[in-house]
Amino acid sequence: MADRSRPLTAAQSGIWYSGVLDPTGLRYVGSQYVHLHGRVDEELFARAVRAVVAGSETLRVRFAYQDDSPVQFVEPLDDWEVRLLDLRAAGHPHEEALRLIEENSLRPYDLSRAPLFDHHLLRVADDAYLWAIRMHHLICDGTAAANFIRRVAATYTAWATGTAGPSQAAADPRSSTPSTPSWSVTPPTGVRHASPTTPPGGPGGWPAGTRRRNWPPEGHRRAPPATSATSGGCRPTAGTR
Repeated sequence: MADRSRPLTAAQSGIWYSGVLDPTGLRYVGSQYVHLHGRVDEELFARAVRAVVAGSETLRVRFAYQDDSPVQFVEPLDDWEVRLLDLRAAGHPHEEALRLIEENSLRPYDLSRAPLFDHHLLRVADDAYLWAIRMHHLICDGTAAANFIRRVAATYTAWATGTAGPSQAAADPRSSTPSTPSWSVTPPTGVRHASPTTPPGGPGGWPAGTRRRNWPPEGHRRAPPATSATSGGCRPTAGTR
């Protein structure tokens, strides 16, 4: 059988060996959410996320030791889903969504098993959602995360408006239209924010009004306090999720 392993890049190697020293397994796990304003076809959105992941080998990897050295394997990843949750019946839907995002951020990944990401679409109002994204830094850095969100936005918009096929939409980001939601990117509270920016290319990049944030932040992520794992609530002053 052919060897399917691939060596780690220089950047991945640094993250791998630094992560070995982190007993929590959380130092290189980053989270953010995208606030979707407007009506969303949930099934179509989930398909768009899965389509972009399917076209991105770097997101579909797992890691293992081979001959005493870490290597990575690309997997097909056909058995994962975007988790949908309607929180409109909660007393405070937005706060409940943030609590769930925070709770999920405290779970480390098993690097030997793909996927090393999670996607949740949390409905917090009739016309508002939080798309929660969590990924290990071994498979995605800040620039890649921004590009991933652009490609999902473009794919969903193209499918919703019937303007392009999946391949074209993923390759050519477009702005939101009145019939599709607007998007704003936000990390959970406590993150050191980057200055709001307008993406290069204007209408061809991020949708109007979108703000970009650091992901992961400088210094990556701090280990959670010993009491936080059982509290179940948000910790506004903790490190990045």
